[in-house]
Amino acid sequence: MTLILTALTPEFIVQASDRMLTYPSGDVARSDAVKSVVVGVDTSFGYTGMAGLPVTASMAAARPYLKAGEWLTTSEWIATVAANASSSKLADTALLAAEGAKAMQLIGPRESSKLTIFIRTNWTMNERTGDLEPSLVRISNVMDENRFEYSLTRIGSDRHSLLDTSLKKADLSSIGFSPDSLERRIDEEVAGNSDPAKVLALLVDAVREVSRLLRAKGSLIVGEDVIQTCIPREVVARALKNGSGWTIVNGPASIDYVTFAHNDPTSADVKPVSPVHVLGGNIVGTLNISQLGVRLGEDQVSLGPLRAS
Repeated sequence: MTLILTALTPEFIVQASDRMLTYPSGDVARSDAVKSVVVGVDTSFGYTGMAGLPVTASMAAARPYLKAGEWLTTSEWIATVAANASSSKLADTALLAAEGAKAMQLIGPRESSKLTIFIRTNWTMNERTGDLEPSLVRISNVMDENRFEYSLTRIGSDRHSLLDTSLKKADLSSIGFSPDSLERRIDEEVAGNSDPAKVLALLVDAVREVSRLLRAKGSLIVGEDVIQTCIPREVVARALKNGSGWTIVNGPASIDYVTFAHNDPTSADVKPVSPVHVLGGNIVGTLNISQLGVRLGEDQVSLGPLRAS
């Protein structure tokens, strides 16, 4: 199981997810998985549950290099589905739900749980006001393993931010962690015009606190290694308005560019890591920041342009 913590704010979306994968027995399979997908400049996905999913017939038809029935990591699977979707944000959510149901049918009955949750965050245009607003969609087969449903969440009118947790808040509270306290601290930070690095630090610390609390109870389902992402509103607004290139950076969260990095508990600095990325529905795969695009600096690469649709 994965812990994904997401904070929506009026100026940025930040997310922290642990990197541990476990077998159904509870033994650790690996602790360096990348469970995040970046789609264009404005959308990211995380997942919890199954670490791999089979390619469906419709996915293979759209991507001839894939073979129906072969397995992809869940990150690659999400990226492939997102790349096959239209430009509509609702379309990629609906397609993910439909392909998820087909994948579960391919897997068939199994002793271990097929519970899988996709968490999608993005900036959407409010047609009435013309403003970009952050939103979170949870796509899951919680009610029926062979059928995915989805629900939309936005920031409440009485709050400065919204905290979403992939694990139930009641389950987190039962091990001694307080999601409500974390939510209040995030809201206070955002109310004070905080920069995203401070809010993201709260999420990363929370993932590690949950990991330690679970380990003390003999459970290794959440690790302390973290993937962190940040998508600022202003970067999305500029890219959509100008059709300009944009920058993804392996570094600390910033209001000036999209960031994707590995936060290692043994180091004070974030480290480069290659995200699974979708560019304009045409390129799907692992983005090697050291080799792709125009180098802007030590760990930066220029991507784009993004076309408004």
